Amino acid sequence: MTTTVVHEYIHTRQINDHGSGVEWMREAVAEYYGAGLEYEAGVMSVPKYGYYLTRAA
Repeated sequence: MTTTVVHEYIHTRQINDHGSGVEWMREAVAEYYGAGLEYEAGVMSVPKYGYYLTRAA
C-alpha cells in the first residue's frame, strides 16, 4: 500500500464529478499513481513496485 500522504495527494489532483459507482476507480488510480511516484522517488523498491503492478485487487 502506498503511504497515506501520497495516496491522499493523488486524490487532490483527481476530478470529482464522475458520479456514483466509480469510487473504486478513484481509489485504484490513487494507488497506481501513488506507487509510481514512490518508485520514482526511490521510496519503493523494484520488487515491491513489481508486486504492486501485478497483484490482483
